[in-house]
Amino acid sequence: NYERASHYIGEIKKIASKFPDDAEISSIYHNTLGILYYHEEIDRKRALIEFKKSIQIAQKHGIEPSYSNTNNYALVLIKEGKYDEALKMLSEANQKILTVFHKNEASELLSLNYLNRGVCYIYKGIPDSVNYCFEKSLEYARNSLKNEGVFRAYVYLGVFNQEEGNYDLAIEYFNKAKELLNIPLNFSNKISATIQFKIESPKNSKRSLFFLPWLRCVK
Repeated sequence: NYERASHYIGEIKKIASKFPDDAEISSIYHNTLGILYYHEEIDRKRALIEFKKSIQIAQKHGIEPSYSNTNNYALVLIKEGKYDEALKMLSEANQKILTVFHKNEASELLSLNYLNRGVCYIYKGIPDSVNYCFEKSLEYARNSLKNEGVFRAYVYLGVFNQEEGNYDLAIEYFNKAKELLNIPLNFSNKISATIQFKIESPKNSKRSLFFLPWLRCVK
């Protein structure tokens, strides 16, 4: 909910203004602002600027970045083409998640973490690692008991295999994703129609996940 998120960000900004020398609060503010811009698809470029600012403030003041800061800054590095640095950050985020959250909560975040790793390996051109990461994302999504995460992993695996020319396997993943569309999820009819088209015409449908953002930031 954009209005509700904006309200909370406003509250964080008020706190930050009262404690201008508190670098940790300032870092949290910029990361949260970046999440709002990213999730609401208002301004992805501005989101990446905020993520970068958040991590720079933390690093400058010797503050240990949170799992959220670390994951989200990795998105900046991926966009800048610094894939090895991004993978290092995502690995660090992975470890932070495991130390902070219990199994189900950790599984949901680890599923997103592995999606980001997989996308990074796409840019690096290492398909075996892409497939491994997307499969791990599916594994963690199942553990989290969140159908939305399972749906997302199936779609990413479907598109990846489609682009690799593994059409039968791609159709299998798309069909599994389609089955989950019968469960209330936050996805539009456009996505349902797109998946149906990919099932019917896997060799002709457009490349890439044009209906889902490849990279996932975390709260």
